[in-house]
Amino acid sequence: MKNKLLGSLSAVLFILASLVTCSASFLTFHQPKVPKSLKK
Repeated sequence: MKNKLLGSLSAVLFILASLVTCSASFLTFHQPKVPKSLKK
């Protein structure tokens, strides 16, 4: 029982970590263009 609980917990944590990394890379690659007022 304990091993199954640990296995499911690690699987959930792994999925969460992959989701966070995917969303972070998505946000960094798809940033909105910088407004002309901010460009020098």
